[in-house]
Amino acid sequence: MKRLEAEELILDQLIKDPNVKPEHLVAVNEAVNTIRDDISQDKRRQFNQAALIYLFLGAFFAGMLATNMLHAIIIGFGWTAVIGVLGLNSDNKYRKSQKNEAIDELEKENAELIKNNVAYQKQIDELSKKVAAHNPEPGSVRTEADIEHNKSVAAILDSLKSDSDAMYVLSVGDKEKRDKRAEARLL
Repeated sequence: MKRLEAEELILDQLIKDPNVKPEHLVAVNEAVNTIRDDISQDKRRQFNQAALIYLFLGAFFAGMLATNMLHAIIIGFGWTAVIGVLGLNSDNKYRKSQKNEAIDELEKENAELIKNNVAYQKQIDELSKKVAAHNPEPGSVRTEADIEHNKSVAAILDSLKSDSDAMYVLSVGDKEKRDKRAEARLL
């Protein structure tokens, strides 16, 4: 299919090109038609094989389970529906359990992020109190050491604040985003 799409794209580009040689256009068109014929033959062959398997399995199940001709016809044509439903139910249960596990894991990560965010907020508050206690009264003389200390503490506060903000954004994400992340992990 990908090869057919690539050849069709080339053919479309050649058709739009006014400087293309007609022989080249004919050759690419024949290649595209050959690929289409091959694909249609493969599809017919696969359909015939599937129909043959369907009939043999239908006859097998009908012979094993039917008590009369009417039951045999019903079972012969309906066996795929029963098997399909059983397969879909088990597949649905498996996918649901996987999704729930992924959601639980994301909720644990979210709780850890919230816990870290609270810890960062406490550190910010403590450092803010230290800065306020270390600052001299307004109008008093400040030394170079005071200024350098305040700059380093301010840098630490900014770093913690940005980390805390990032944690908050990650922890507050709405349920829809968590569900999408859970589904993405399953795929």
